[in-house]
Amino acid sequence: MRVQVIAIDHPVSTPLVDRCVESGARFGVEVAVYQGVMPHDNPRHIFQKNGIPTDRFVRNTMAKPDHCMACFLSHRTLWQRCVRDDEPTLILEHDAVFTAEIPQLGDALVVNLGHPSYVPFTTPPTGLGPLVSRPAFPGAHAYFVSPLGARKLLAKERQAKNPDMFLSVERFPFLQEYYPWPVVAEDSVSTTQLERGCQARMHKVVPFDISKP
Repeated sequence: MRVQVIAIDHPVSTPLVDRCVESGARFGVEVAVYQGVMPHDNPRHIFQKNGIPTDRFVRNTMAKPDHCMACFLSHRTLWQRCVRDDEPTLILEHDAVFTAEIPQLGDALVVNLGHPSYVPFTTPPTGLGPLVSRPAFPGAHAYFVSPLGARKLLAKERQAKNPDMFLSVERFPFLQEYYPWPVVAEDSVSTTQLERGCQARMHKVVPFDISKP
């Protein structure tokens, strides 16, 4: 299984990525770094070039459209690589921290492994089971995707929205999660959300603009 953390080209990301890599090593997980898409990469143009609507991002009043589109494209690239290389992948965001070993997931398609970043949430039964903590992923900071699962995600890319909201049971009934969650998001800033979005987080998080150096 490939393990990749999405880094962003900004000083705020570097120490978080280093922490993620180091926390994985403590549990025998080798984390590779992927440099993600940034707002200055003109994500709107990439969306238009690929025929992906941007309206779900533009209408979102809780987050920054260009930042969220860049985030979605970063995840999408890793789904594409998962399919291309036919290799299951654990996808992490830069604020992810390992707190336990990664479980065996068998033939699962897409599995949330991250402790919820948002409230309220429901604690699921122990082990691998359906996604019940929230109707959509409780943050996209740590999840497993198989090649078949990645194909299914890419098949609905025209419904793109923030990655955690895109990964919903309504859209993908096969989504699962593993409890106890072996990864947690430890963050103090959000590079995608506005103040309203930050207020829904588990702990105090403030908006941060990565458009500026």
